[in-house]
Amino acid sequence: MHERADTGLEVNDGQGDALAGLKLSDERFYGEFMRWRLHSIQLVRSDLREKVSCDENRECDMRWKQIEEEPKTFVLIFETRDEIAAVLKLFAKEQGLAGSSFKAIGALSFTRLGWFNWETKKYELASILEEQVELLSLIGDIALKDGQPQVHAHLVVGRRDGTAHGGHLLEAHVRPTCELILIESPAHLHKKFDPESGLALIQLWPSLTTCGKKTIRYVNI
Repeated sequence: MHERADTGLEVNDGQGDALAGLKLSDERFYGEFMRWRLHSIQLVRSDLREKVSCDENRECDMRWKQIEEEPKTFVLIFETRDEIAAVLKLFAKEQGLAGSSFKAIGALSFTRLGWFNWETKKYELASILEEQVELLSLIGDIALKDGQPQVHAHLVVGRRDGTAHGGHLLEAHVRPTCELILIESPAHLHKKFDPESGLALIQLWPSLTTCGKKTIRYVNI
């Protein structure tokens, strides 16, 4: 990695040539950066690894590549019909990922969004969108529950009329693509099951401080 003095951006040495010589003035920066980004995605797509096995009878279309060792970082490119949560869970299992975070953009053909009911400690169906939508933002993490990887993610999608819907990811089918960056978390940010909420939450280090009469845990990072 190196940093360009004129932009402050860090870029991979292998991809830095895509930015070399560009005069990134304020009015041109966005266009030039997007062209560099598309070039970077094309480089990744040209050297993607093997597909993830969905089950014993078929493969998913998602392909991946590890682009950094520390922290371990992957690029995942989903294709049409891939279901994001299911494929991520399989990928985490194959790679032995116990705690990771991810973010993505793309487009979807079918989406089910959820809402967490605190009283019942269960996710309820908030909306179903059986239409083409833009995946404006997808963020989440992967943690172990009973020894198996669990995907927890929130997403916002945009409809044709410009309205947006957001919620907990229950199901999302890609069309035509989804570009996802996944980074493995340090050990002290792994999640563990919390019986009070019924969710897998970040397990803090047992470092304590006091605030009035309450004892508060904090993360030492």
